[in-house]
Amino acid sequence: MKDKNSAVTAEQHNDGRIFIMNYDDHETRTKSTLELSFAAGFRAHADVANCFGSIYTHSLEWAIQGYVEAKERLRARRGAKHWSSELDAVLRNAKRNETSGLPIGPASSSIAVEIILAAVDRELAGKFRFVRYIDDYTAYCETHLEAQDFIRSLNIALSRYRLSLNLSKTKITELPEPLVDSWATQLHNALPWKNDSSGALTLYTHDAINFLDYAVHLNRAEPDGSVLKLAAGLICHRAQGSTAATVFDYILNLSWHYPILLPLLEKIDVTSEYYDTGLVAEKFDKILEVNALHRRSDGMCWALYYLKQLKSHPSTENIDRVIQSGDAAAITLLSGFDAGVDAAVAFASELVQSSTLYELDQYWILLYQLFFHDRIGNPYEAEPTFEILKKYDVQFVNPSTSQSKAEDYCAYLYNPFVKREERLSFHDFMDKK
Repeated sequence: MKDKNSAVTAEQHNDGRIFIMNYDDHETRTKSTLELSFAAGFRAHADVANCFGSIYTHSLEWAIQGYVEAKERLRARRGAKHWSSELDAVLRNAKRNETSGLPIGPASSSIAVEIILAAVDRELAGKFRFVRYIDDYTAYCETHLEAQDFIRSLNIALSRYRLSLNLSKTKITELPEPLVDSWATQLHNALPWKNDSSGALTLYTHDAINFLDYAVHLNRAEPDGSVLKLAAGLICHRAQGSTAATVFDYILNLSWHYPILLPLLEKIDVTSEYYDTGLVAEKFDKILEVNALHRRSDGMCWALYYLKQLKSHPSTENIDRVIQSGDAAAITLLSGFDAGVDAAVAFASELVQSSTLYELDQYWILLYQLFFHDRIGNPYEAEPTFEILKKYDVQFVNPSTSQSKAEDYCAYLYNPFVKREERLSFHDFMDKK
């Protein structure tokens, strides 16, 4: 049954993924907001604190069967096991039988969250006008008192599933209010497009600098980096030639302060003829240093990624800092450098000798990549998973130009020119020379 209060729909995707979580596009979301907010005096906003990390897997049974029914079934142990109990068990088994927390990313986690929060929605439906985007709730109320009642009712409903509100993001706003933040409107209005001599829209260097300067100014009022991320995203793909080089340098400098900008750098169409690759590599090494010191995983990973793209490497001091950070993803990327692989192997070897299974699981991607490249033995001697993955050439840190044979099978499976009845099974395809 569709949850009318959720803006998320689970659907099968045409590229072969079993589920994707579809969200309303901007226009649909705007239309929905206008309809919901009509004649409302206040807007209540709240989201679930650490939603995925706080999910209690047993609560899936409560959400699906009902709390009383689930407890009664458990006490009586009557009949066949309910499918929700099997779902609970599968999710627990993925975390060595832990009942708390779901990994962020897999569709299975998103579906589990939808199941639980849909049950919360049902408790509130008919009493309030509201919409939910994953774990983010917005209600439109006639009075401030009603808005308070919504937040209180939401908190009570969440508590039944051992969830709670993020108080720092809970607020009530008097309407009318703009549909988007004022800084976003200001940025869009300040976009510096001009026509060149041929009439085509173009971006000049001085205009790009002025625009980014303006974004830095606006960022002082919203210092979480959102302003800079939007500004960079609006112009990075349009800059060309020397203008692109200037935009690249500007955003690279800002990235030292705001690692959230690092992914945008590869969207800038700038070639090495416009900048000193050695100097840029030094800057990425500096960015790696500051992110390692602050234990920021994404910042370390992006810096290492760009160093690899530049055919450079982290400094000896930064190799030590990445190792000391204990970050699994960053150390995994570090192992891809000739200068860093020995340090990564030493870290992993000590881990294997002194850690529990639970601790090993936190570093599975590092351990697997080192095992795949024959740098260490199988740390899970009693389990065949790593051996199976390696047999089928599965990697999690692949060059962008290559893919595993297992990935080739996905493309083969959805090839419209291969008749369904003629398709090879997975094992036959993988064993084929």
